[in-house]
Amino acid sequence: MPVESPSECPVLTLEQCREIALSYTQLSQFRTKRPQVYRSAKAQGFLDEVTAHLKSRSIWTFEMCQSEASKFSSRSEFREESHHAYNAARKRGWLDKLHPARETKLTKTYCLTVASKYATRSFFAKGDSSAYSYAQQKGWLEECCAHMKRPDRTQIDKSHCLKMAATCFSASLFKLQYPHLYTKAKSDSFTDELVYRVITPDECNSEFLQSLVKNYSSIFSFQCAHPDLYALIVQNEWQSICFAGLPYQKRWDYETCLTEAKKFTTSREFRLNSQTAYLKAYNKGWLREICAHMQSHSEDQEELNFDKCKEIALRFKNKTDFRVNGGHVVRTALRNGWFDDICKCFPKASRAKWTIESITALAVNFQSRSEFAKAHISAYSAAVKKNWLDKVFKHLG
Repeated sequence: MPVESPSECPVLTLEQCREIALSYTQLSQFRTKRPQVYRSAKAQGFLDEVTAHLKSRSIWTFEMCQSEASKFSSRSEFREESHHAYNAARKRGWLDKLHPARETKLTKTYCLTVASKYATRSFFAKGDSSAYSYAQQKGWLEECCAHMKRPDRTQIDKSHCLKMAATCFSASLFKLQYPHLYTKAKSDSFTDELVYRVITPDECNSEFLQSLVKNYSSIFSFQCAHPDLYALIVQNEWQSICFAGLPYQKRWDYETCLTEAKKFTTSREFRLNSQTAYLKAYNKGWLREICAHMQSHSEDQEELNFDKCKEIALRFKNKTDFRVNGGHVVRTALRNGWFDDICKCFPKASRAKWTIESITALAVNFQSRSEFAKAHISAYSAAVKKNWLDKVFKHLG
């Protein structure tokens, strides 16, 4: 509903004010959206009569939360169906009293059994986040994960990243399944060289798509990663099969942000691979708490001096890459006034002077204009500006 302009000053009768107020369920909503009507009713002395049906914002007491929680059989149902009461109970530490943790299921034996099905900690955290979190809380995680091999990130090279990327259908799936490899590719600036597996027409049946959708937390994230496959599902009316029980867009509350954070071992991986959850946690003030299990960076901020910052900066491709992806090293350099001096080690960027010959030499390797534009945006833009597109793509007929 439109918000009234402050300049509007309607003179309304009791019936008109009551009719407008019936469009709202909260007193604060009515006061914010229709301030002039609210003030008019108050000035004429019939505000209480007009707003009798409206609820004012209440403060959740323990008794109110207990009454609300009794309507639900589990914490997750309580959280989904009455998130205001749930958040109030969580902030005040009442959750264990309202809905005690189910000890019968989450035992040490159960956590060990579940963990034995997974080869890595990240898959365990993603496959059964409740068992992973409970094992971590009780101090059983090392024992549960004893059979798992931690990735030796010091020996991860480009060829390994390329090999594993070729087993995934998209960049988003690669980020989900191998966050540490994607982080390596991004920090070393070779994400553009990653080639993903092509889905063949024979694979596009409902069973295959259903298994692919399971890798995503929401329909929206799947739609963004695979718009063509999403269109195929809609076209064949497979939504009820492929998207059963999956929300359209994931709602990031404290519990879901905590579950997402458990998939990563450093805050940098969390920030790069799950930006929405990271920003939500940052804005709500949950970040320090949900990242408590994470390792600190190998370069401790207290040990950073000018030479160390410069050494780390040389790992980046250029000044822009360093500024965007340098994290706490950039912040330390800026705080100490070293940033400009450190960036002198980067060669000055020179704009390429595109000629029709150089653009044509690149374009012959592509089968469509859109593919060329994605791969070489500056060359494509130069061709558009100079009206060379028809000549450059003459080979396409």
